[in-house]
Amino acid sequence: MTTLTRSHLSTLSRCRRKFFYTYNLELEAGSSGGVSGEGTLLHVGLAAAYKANKDGSTDAKPMGYHAMDALIDTGTYEYHGKQYPLGISKDTEDGREAIGRLYDVFDYYMENQYANSFQDGWAVVDVEKDFSYEFAPGITIEGTIDLVMRKGSLYSVWDHKSVSNIKLALAYLKLDSQAYIYEIMANHVFKLLYPDARGEVEMVWNFLKRDRPPGFGSRILRKNKDGSIAKNNASTNPEDYLRQHRFHHNEAELFSAEREFRNLAIEADQRLRNDIDTEDTYTTRTSIKNGGEACMNSCSFFERCAAELVGHRSPVFVPALIAGDTD
Repeated sequence: MTTLTRSHLSTLSRCRRKFFYTYNLELEAGSSGGVSGEGTLLHVGLAAAYKANKDGSTDAKPMGYHAMDALIDTGTYEYHGKQYPLGISKDTEDGREAIGRLYDVFDYYMENQYANSFQDGWAVVDVEKDFSYEFAPGITIEGTIDLVMRKGSLYSVWDHKSVSNIKLALAYLKLDSQAYIYEIMANHVFKLLYPDARGEVEMVWNFLKRDRPPGFGSRILRKNKDGSIAKNNASTNPEDYLRQHRFHHNEAELFSAEREFRNLAIEADQRLRNDIDTEDTYTTRTSIKNGGEACMNSCSFFERCAAELVGHRSPVFVPALIAGDTD
């Protein structure tokens, strides 16, 4: 039995060379331009807060702070069974600034989006829920769902994303195969875990901008002559710091996507078993609007690959994602 993750399929759908670097050679990814562990730190805080709510505690925010403090003190985190350095330390000036900024982001989330999470009768069902599903003969997909919410027999699956630019992250999400993979897995897994679930499961992508919101901490805001906050500096609109992208696809769309992902899973299995190296499987790069991906902007192996403006294979269903913006 081969065990894959969403990342296996998402990576293979983007670039076979990146798949080879990541899973065949098991190389460490290069710098992606962000501070290692920022997203992990926020994830830990959110998970602790929602778990506290699920357990009936009124100390959701303090529990989140406590979990973040503990992770900072530990200095390492686990991802897919491996230990990685957090990359943020309170022993350095830059580390203390990053920690303060991220605590402000967490605080801002708790005062806004967290409170709105439970409107209209929604409640927490599971936090950091592991799942396993036999996606193809001899091939199992495993992963973890950040948050499961429920209202009656309606369910929604949340995936927390901490990003530096929400608008750019939303643009990439519409092109990224992981959106479909999560939705396909959610609908299959939920039929097994929650038999009373009615209809298709709604996906919620929960964005947090990794920046200090206006009014938090020591951030100095540039202002216009009339005293208003300069647009190129900061916004007072919560949607520029917190954003949810909700969607679900119809049965025909999911069936088409699932068929392609099943083929990708079989191909991934063959590549892992046979150590296939296909570093020459590039096509002409296309515009991002047509489903292409600029590796310089997103690939952590760009320097090793030393490729210039090369293209990536795009899943056939990507244009459908671009056409349907359900914000």
